[in-house]
Amino acid sequence: MLAIRVLAFVSTCILLAACSTDLEVTAPYKEITVVYGLVSKTASNGVDEQTRHYVKINKAFLGDGDALLYALVPDSSEYSDETLPPQDRYVEDVDNGAQYPLIDTLMPRDPGVFNSPLHKMYYFDASINQDHAYKVVLRVKGTTIEATAPAVNNITYVTGFLSENGNQELKLHSRRGLQ
Repeated sequence: MLAIRVLAFVSTCILLAACSTDLEVTAPYKEITVVYGLVSKTASNGVDEQTRHYVKINKAFLGDGDALLYALVPDSSEYSDETLPPQDRYVEDVDNGAQYPLIDTLMPRDPGVFNSPLHKMYYFDASINQDHAYKVVLRVKGTTIEATAPAVNNITYVTGFLSENGNQELKLHSRRGLQ
């Protein structure tokens, strides 16, 4: 009986000595691309058939330091032209195969958590068929990334944007949802 207790005590000591209390907050780097945009059949002026559509393409970032400091550096969240060249980014009309290159541009942004006063956006000009689906296609470092959605139709504005000092948020309603 004493031998079993000694063996249990020694085993417990070995197990406790082998445990680590170190916590790894960051993981090894992994490329994660975030894409979002809004494709509407109606031009912003409500008259023209062709309109400019914007797509935001970012990469997720993580580091050992302060994430708020990383967010202020454009290279932390934006792809360079070498990493995401023009020939590797476009929008495709899924129903007829038409392709529209995504052109990069710098847009103004108010100072805040992310880099400013300018940030990179991508756009394409096209007449949108409300009954078609559209696919963003990217090739980043040998990996193909695709996101497909229908054209947004009949948007109803419900309330304002989320603000730092309030709780309002933008809510858009459509008769067709994402697929």
